[in-house]
This record gives sequence, C-alpha cells and structure tokens, in this order.
Amino acid sequence: MVPRWPIVGRQAELAVFEAALASGEHAGLLIHGRAGVGKTRLADECRQLAAAAGHPTERVFGSRSTAEVPLGAVAVLLTGELSRPGPDGQLDTAALFEQSRRALYQGHGGRRLVIVADDVPLLDSASLALLGYLAAQGTIFLIATVRHGEPVPDLVTGLWREGRLERVDLADLSRADLGTLLRLALGGPVEAGTSREFWRITGGNPLYVRELVLGGRESGGLVERAGVWHLEGPVPSTARLADLVGQRIDGLSAGARSVVELLALCQPLELEYLEVATPAGVLEALERAGLVTIAAAGGEVRLAHPLHGRSCWPRPPGWKRPVRRARRRSGSRCGGWTRGASPTRPSWPAAPTWPATRTTSVRSGA
Repeated sequence: MVPRWPIVGRQAELAVFEAALASGEHAGLLIHGRAGVGKTRLADECRQLAAAAGHPTERVFGSRSTAEVPLGAVAVLLTGELSRPGPDGQLDTAALFEQSRRALYQGHGGRRLVIVADDVPLLDSASLALLGYLAAQGTIFLIATVRHGEPVPDLVTGLWREGRLERVDLADLSRADLGTLLRLALGGPVEAGTSREFWRITGGNPLYVRELVLGGRESGGLVERAGVWHLEGPVPSTARLADLVGQRIDGLSAGARSVVELLALCQPLELEYLEVATPAGVLEALERAGLVTIAAAGGEVRLAHPLHGRSCWPRPPGWKRPVRRARRRSGSRCGGWTRGASPTRPSWPAAPTWPATRTTSVRSGA
C-alpha cells in the first residue's frame, strides 16, 4: 500500500486554487465540506503545489485549546520580540500586525506566504484578525478549511463577498473516483464486489474509506489474490474511525441523538413524521452537521452515512417505544419488523465490522 494516500477527484478544485494564486488578485481559498471529505488533504495538496511554484508555506491550526490564547494559533508568524507586551502590559495590535507584515515580507524576499489555516472557526479572534490583515495586504495567501455546519468567520465571509476569496465546496467522491482511490491506495486492481461494498458502506467519504482499508489490511480481511484485491468477509473497522464517528454522535443534544438512533433502526422516515415527532430545529441542525440528508422531492430523511447509525449501538434505553410508534404510523412495517413482532437488533455482523443498510419507509398517515 502506498505510504501517502493519493488525492482523487479533486482536479477541478486544484485548478481553482492554482488560478487564484497565480492571479495575484485573490487573497485566499475557502475549502468547505462535511467531516471526512478531505478538506485538510486538499489544503495540503494546495500547499505542496504552492511550494513547488516557489512560494514559502506555513500551517496554523484552530483548536479549542489555542482558541483561549490570543494569537496562540499564529505564534509561528510572530517573533519573540514582536509578541512582547508594551510598558502598560497591553499589546498594540495595529503596530504588531504591521510589524508582522513587514517581517514576513522581508523574511521571504517579497514572495507571498501561503498559509493553511485548518479548522479556521476554532481560531481566536486575534489570530483571525491578523490573518485577515495579512491577507488583505497581499502578504499571505490564506487557505482556510471550514467544516459543514460550522460558522464561517466574518473575515472569511467578507473577503469572499468582496470577490477576493475563492470558495470550493467538497462533496464525497463519486463511485468511479472511489474505485480509482482504492486502486491507487492498494497498488492494484480491486474486485468489483469489494469496490461496491466500500461504496455501500462509505458513500464515497475519503476518510471512512481510508480507515476501513487500513482496518481491512491490519485484520487480514482485505487480501490480494492473483494480483486483485478482495474482501474476505465483512469490512473491518478501526478504533480510530469508531472514535471519530462516535464523537460526532456523542456531541449531539438529546433530541438530535434520538433522531439518529431512530433512523439507525428504521430508515428512511418521512419528513412530515419527524417534523411532528421531534423538537423544532433538530432536523435542520442535523442536516447542517452533515449527519442526515433530507430529500426534498420524496420528503424522506436518511442518515448521511451508514456508519453514523452503527455508533448508536448498543441499543439506547427505551428504544422500542419510538420504533413501535413509527411502526404504528406506518400501518405495517418499520426496519423490517412486522406488526405484532418484538423488535430485535438487526442481524448485523458483530463489531468491529459495520452493518448493512436497511431500507424501509414510514408513512405519516394513519
């Protein structure tokens, strides 16, 4: 398997970046998308292209820990002398920002510094202000990543509205691109049924694909025979992927989590039914977070990825009640269980493998 995962299906986005950087008129690029679609990977690829073109590069990270320290996330852009407070103990931010600009300009011989700011909504306000100042002055080209559902900082929105910031919205990979990614990552052709299984489980999410491939290689469930890669049984997971998905579910409100748990047992559900059964705003919040999809045409709600439902097991207390209620409203079936039967856990493979998707429908009319 290749040491560094290839980037696939992002040629259009890379072209947008190269054109924006070369134009000299743009201050940066915003990369927006759901968790796991490859925002950081694309930003790193852009950074490498910039370095190959002769630009100096740097990276800063947004996190909840650095957000509590003014300018903590961008300390790499400041010298110790510049970051010292004045006699009154306060920083003269205007002077500090201008001195920083001059130092960067002189230190890089007038070449524009390309900076990747990962998870930019988690940057503290002072760090955002400095990056905004440097970008507006043309000292840096800012590559900012924002997860779908997170607020976009005002400085990024302002640059975009002024036409000085390009924006790309990343989606999951297409089925064809997923097949290409598997072939390149594994270094050989992949059996068609194996590729279909990865598509069914991941929906083309690059992070999920990567973790499941690593899990398959480590467990021996993904093997090469006669030069072709095959799955031997269900797709194994990794502890890291379980943690990543679990963290997203654990951070939900009680109302939002109950919707995810119900969809894990019984999907799709009709939008009309869930709008009545859940508190106001819950469905919108789940859609913004990329955890559910709402089909406007059919009025159906589904989990965005099968893996989101898997993290809800073992069954929550009182799980039978909402399933029975949904089944009564459907008049017949829900999750494959018929009226009068006692719902039980679907016959999914035991952990650490992932479940198959169950396709059912709940009608809102009695």
